Amino acid sequence: MASPIKILLCCASEDQRLRDDLAKHLKPLVRNQVITMLHEQPLAPGSNEAAQLRCWADEADVILLLLSKDLIATLEDHIVVARGLERYRLDEVQLIPVILYEVSWREDKHFGGLVPLPRDGQPVGEGSRAARDAALVKVVEGVKDVALQVQRKRRQELGRWQQIEDDLRARQVQAQLLLPQLLAMQPTKPATLDLAKGRALLIGVGADLPVTAQDAQGIYEVLIDSASAHYPQSQVTLLTEKEASRAKILAALDELGAQASPEDTVFIFFSGHGWRTDPSVPVCSLVPNDYFPTRSRAALISGAEFAQR
Repeated sequence: MASPIKILLCCASEDQRLRDDLAKHLKPLVRNQVITMLHEQPLAPGSNEAAQLRCWADEADVILLLLSKDLIATLEDHIVVARGLERYRLDEVQLIPVILYEVSWREDKHFGGLVPLPRDGQPVGEGSRAARDAALVKVVEGVKDVALQVQRKRRQELGRWQQIEDDLRARQVQAQLLLPQLLAMQPTKPATLDLAKGRALLIGVGADLPVTAQDAQGIYEVLIDSASAHYPQSQVTLLTEKEASRAKILAALDELGAQASPEDTVFIFFSGHGWRTDPSVPVCSLVPNDYFPTRSRAALISGAEFAQR
């Protein structure tokens, strides 16, 4: 079963009553494990409200912006809105306006291209109690559709990565079967390798893992040692500690790709943290030295970004 989609309800303090009404209407989706609502979780020990809101804004799969004149008036200062808009531009989160009261939200530059719930864009906070409940039910139906779309996308990604894993496992089995034959072979002439064509990128993130920088430094010394690998020193790039930032790692990968030719031997070494941002999808990211938990996931180096280089 797919993991629940993380929903964050964002509203002005003046609109918390309507937010709570919407949360009640969403409860069946919570019980059926279609969604989980982040704003209902207790604050983490030792954290303040602002830090927790930022953490939830980074963690959410879908952010519902409960729009009213009060939220529109404080957009620039609202932590969740600011982080949500940043992550939306990076395609990391779905941002959905829910119109509480009549307000000129389409005129705001931040909301271009956003599709509201209900789909007709009618305010859900106006009219009788029965009318408000009927409008909120339409919002719940829209949230369910979005959540199921996100879950389907996750299953598709999981299937693709499972296929890659199966292929790698099959090749590993094949290699194990061939290994005895390869070891039994007696080459008539030692193989030679033109190390002048060797290129390497060595990354030791350091920070809370100082041994990772030491690992990269040790491999660097072996590669350039004339009695060992004898790689040309000018063709070995070493990034450790603060040099192992996201920007410098990606720039070094781009430079390596531009300079290497099909005849070159290319060696890439990374020592540091990895982060599996979504437990339901076996996709990991590399953690550069300049990443810290309160930053957006875009500050990581995703597997896709690494593979594209």
